[in-house]
Amino acid sequence: MVRRVLPLATEIVVQDEGSVIPHHALVVGYDSYGREWAMDNAKGTNVSPRPLAQITRNRPFKIVRRQPAYSPAVIVQRAWQRRGQYYSAAGYNCQHFTSDCVTGKPKSETVRNLGVLAAVALVAIAISRDE
Repeated sequence: MVRRVLPLATEIVVQDEGSVIPHHALVVGYDSYGREWAMDNAKGTNVSPRPLAQITRNRPFKIVRRQPAYSPAVIVQRAWQRRGQYYSAAGYNCQHFTSDCVTGKPKSETVRNLGVLAAVALVAIAISRDE
């Protein structure tokens, strides 16, 4: 019997050790051994399916709760339609990918927050130069 731990279209986030940037993925299926398969968008692999354990490297992860715009079947279909899409840290990263599939809006809170932080830093530098 196949044991399914996470439902299809579950969005997960895992924190890499030593990194402040979280990594997002979507559960897209199961194999005959009961392993979850997920899709993510990572540098070097682009949007692609991999065993969830490979993405998380067996580290703890959290489930992302957001209001989906689509049914789980459509979310999974949208993920597969994006297979091979190129990775871009600021333009289409793992968080853009999962948000795009779940809500139809490719957004990354991490990129937005880093942009705000950079703007604040630039203002602080400009003020300190004026003093």
